[in-house]
Parts: sequence; structure tokens; C-alpha cells
Amino acid sequence: MRNRKTKIAAALFACFAWFAAHDAHAFFEDDEARRHILDLREKKADKTSLVELQSQHEALKQEVAKLRGEIEVLTQKVGEIESRQKDFYVDLDDRLRRLEGKPPAARAQSESEPEAQGAQATETPKEGTEAKAQPSADKPAVPVQSAEEVDFDAAEKRFRAGNYKGAISGYSRFIQKYPNSNRLGHAYYQLGNAYYLQKDYKNAYQNQAVIIKRFPKNPVAPDAMLNMATCQIGMNNVAGAKKTLTDLTKNYPSSNAAKRAKSILSQL
Repeated sequence: MRNRKTKIAAALFACFAWFAAHDAHAFFEDDEARRHILDLREKKADKTSLVELQSQHEALKQEVAKLRGEIEVLTQKVGEIESRQKDFYVDLDDRLRRLEGKPPAARAQSESEPEAQGAQATETPKEGTEAKAQPSADKPAVPVQSAEEVDFDAAEKRFRAGNYKGAISGYSRFIQKYPNSNRLGHAYYQLGNAYYLQKDYKNAYQNQAVIIKRFPKNPVAPDAMLNMATCQIGMNNVAGAKKTLTDLTKNYPSSNAAKRAKSILSQL
């Protein structure tokens, strides 16, 4: 009887041991399965992140290419405007000099006269003849320039020679020295142009704005406003340039500058 109980206990113990081993094995298998699933999820997440990064990279490349294209277009437009303005400056200077009663060629004539007079003075009369005084009516009157005209013309000469730094210095001194001059508006205008050609768009804009504020009826006012818009384009303020050009067409509708403003507006 006792041996029988011992055998039953041993059998029960063996059964429990087998079930315990089976459960432990199943537990380890489940744990490995979970780890495998987690690994797969992580790999999938990594692949998804990589695809997203590649997509973002391509999008950024396209955006950079688009911005470069826009910059090239704006640079080309600014170059074209600068070229047109250089031609315009020469034409404007001629027109202003005509309004002042001084033809464009008068400067060259007045500069050549002293040389011609010097050459005549060095000629000696021929032997046996007497030197005859030329009648005063035959000699063209040499215009006497005031100090104001001399200073302004000196700045203009530098500007036309392409010495924009020297022109800036000359126009600035003129503005300080002759605050009541009737050329003051033109001096601010040319000072702004010199700054613009130095690509100093901020100072160029500020000096052109002085004309609109203080001399709105000056003949150069419409062109000064057009120059303000080109300065704003140079500073990448396209929205401001559009507003300035629109105001130009409203304030000076019959001016040539207004026509050019409409043309530029159609391109912006």
C-alpha cells in the first residue's frame, strides 16, 4: 500500500514537472515572438522615416531651385533697369541744361575758348605789320559761372566720368553749402542716382524720397519716384515697389516715368 502511494506521488510530480517545463518553453517562445515583431516594427519605422526624409530633401531641392530662378529673374530685371537709367541720366541732364538755357555743347565750347585765346595770344605779328585788335563784337562772350554753378558742375563732371564716390561727396557738399539753391532738387536726385549706381539702395531711396517730400513739383519728381521703386526692387521689397509704382501712375499720370512704371508693374 505504501509503495503504491509512493508511485502515485512520483507520477504526479513528473506530470507537474512536465507542465512547468512546457509553460516555461511557451513563455520563452512568446517573448521571442514579441521581440521579433518589435524588430520588424522598428525596421519599418526606419524605412518610413528614410522615405520621408528623402521626400523632404527633394522638396527642399525643388524649392531652392525655384528661389534661384526667381533671384536670377530679379537680378536680370535690376540690370536692365540700371542700364535704362544710365541712358536716362544722360538724357535728363541734357534736358535740364536746356531748361536752364545752357545747351549741352556749351561746356565744351567754353572749355575750348581759353585754349583758343591762349593760342592767339602767343602768335606774333608778322614783320612789317601791326597787330590789330579784334573788335569786341567778333569775340563770343564767355559766361561767368558763379561759385554755386562751379561746385554743381564739378559734381556733375565726376558723375558723368563714372566717379560715383567723388560725385556723392560733391553733391553732398553742394546740398550743405547751398540749402536755398534752385538746383537743390536736382542735387538730391543725382546724389540718389550716384548711390544707386554704387548699389547702396538704402541711401539712394532716402535721397530720392526727399524730392517727393520737399520738391513734388520738380521736373525730376516722377523719375525720382521711379528710382525709389527700383531701389526697393534692389532691396527685394517687391511689394513696396509695386505700391510706389502704382502711386507714381496716380500722382504723375502723364509723365514718361508713369509709362515705364506700368511696364515694370506688368513684369512684377
